[in-house]
Parts: sequence; structure tokens; C-alpha cells
Amino acid sequence: MSELELSRKHSEFMEQFLRFIAMRELRYPTCSTCGRILSFSERLCVQHPRGAIEWHLASGRGSLRAVVEYRLQYVASMPAPYVVAVVELKEGPRLVGTVTRPSLNAIAAGQAVQAEFDAANRLIFVADPDQGNRGNFET
Repeated sequence: MSELELSRKHSEFMEQFLRFIAMRELRYPTCSTCGRILSFSERLCVQHPRGAIEWHLASGRGSLRAVVEYRLQYVASMPAPYVVAVVELKEGPRLVGTVTRPSLNAIAAGQAVQAEFDAANRLIFVADPDQGNRGNFET
């Protein structure tokens, strides 16, 4: 596969993901040839680089894997303090997102979260106050 073809696949992947977000849908990619779930950093299946990407609706449930709290405001739409985290979706892929909860002090790695969309159509994750530090996908 040429560098130009790889560049196009990368662009198409991000454009498609952002179109789903604009429709308030969180979707995850899979290889159409073998069905392997791809991470959001993969733009193609390494075993089937010419295969198509299929997108599946995610449950929105996930677990925090890494958490950082920003105490400085970098953009007007994100007043400090706010929390950014690596979220592992129930389906497996991980992505980075903003996490909300009434008390930022109560957010910790391992905690269960649910994907939602805020009034500005941004994807956010809401920490589950009842799940505490368990991130349990079974409930």
C-alpha cells in the first residue's frame, strides 16, 4: 500500500469517526475481513490492510484507565478544573475524553463511566457514582 493510500485511509477514518460523533453516536471500528476490533489509533487491520473498516455502535459503557486533572484553563469552552482520561470501552478500544462528575475528587482510575454528549455535541464520559472504583462491565 502506497504512502498516499495510507494517508487517505487515515483521513477517511477520522472523518467518519467525527461524522458519527456529530450524529451523537459513539462507534468503534472493526476489520471487515476478519472482524477484529481495532483500536482508535489503528487506521487499518495489519493482517488485512486493504480490507474495509466497519463501524459498530458502542454501548457507551467503559472504565477509566488513566486520569489527569487540569487546573489551568487552556480553551474558553473548558473551564478549569476538568478531568481528561483514557477510557477503555466495554468493547475493548481505548480513547481519550473528558470526564464529568459532581465531585472531581471522586474520579479515579478503574471507575465505571458512561459516554454521553453535552449541549455542544461533544463526547464526554460521566463517572458512575455508584460504581466507585470498580469499572464493572457485568452490571
